[in-house]
Amino acid sequence: MIELKKVTKCFGAKCAVKDVDLLISRGDLFALLGPNGAGKSTILSMITGLIEPSRGYITIDEKNLCVDRKEILNSMGILFENPSFYDYLTGRENMALMARLKGVHKNSEIDRLLDMVSLLDRANDLVKRYSLGMKQRLALASALISDPAILILDEPTNGLDPEGIHIILALLQDLSINKQKTIIISSHQVFDVESICNKIAIINNGSILCDGKLHELLKEDAQSCIVTTTRPDECKKFLMDKPWVKDFKFIPRKKNLKEFYIETIQRNRQ
Repeated sequence: MIELKKVTKCFGAKCAVKDVDLLISRGDLFALLGPNGAGKSTILSMITGLIEPSRGYITIDEKNLCVDRKEILNSMGILFENPSFYDYLTGRENMALMARLKGVHKNSEIDRLLDMVSLLDRANDLVKRYSLGMKQRLALASALISDPAILILDEPTNGLDPEGIHIILALLQDLSINKQKTIIISSHQVFDVESICNKIAIINNGSILCDGKLHELLKEDAQSCIVTTTRPDECKKFLMDKPWVKDFKFIPRKKNLKEFYIETIQRNRQ
């Protein structure tokens, strides 16, 4: 379980993240959604120990990240946007180097992971010949070395073609459901998130606007209707007097995560 309690991160006078509370359970496939500059990468950087909170604390399996940082990081696989590799080495050689650093010495495990991300047939090519999407898949394979219990992925589908996106999303869903891995991804691709994640949080300007189970956030309890009128003031007076009218603001019904996400961000900007 990963818990953030009143986590704040300030850079000088500017606070990039403000009083964030999050609870992510084992096996969750959790998405952090928000526009560019909202604070997503800052939160992931704090969870992975790259930077420390200015206030608040982070616990992982009831261990304080600031106290037990090394032990906690050994249980993580991390992929940040725009991963870097040694271009003059092959994909397999880059994986072998990462494996040695993590104490994994089985070539069969490297081949298994390369095959998992559909790169086994290109494993002996130099990485400088890889496309951006291929590098992204290689980074995911690298993050899975040592079989981590937690995966932290910053924009994991960035630069991928539709087939590559399908491969990665199916893999993440399998790891969450069948391997009980805890996966946190940051993204602004709401269609990708809606297809695989069971929990989300929407962040803007450093603050969490909403979080919870996806199906509960999208649930619409009340029925809605659309009224067209040439006399809006009279219509308003009429509706205000009716006890059976809960709300008479005519807004689009939340049919999917994209609409819910846009509505939440717009409401925050008002």
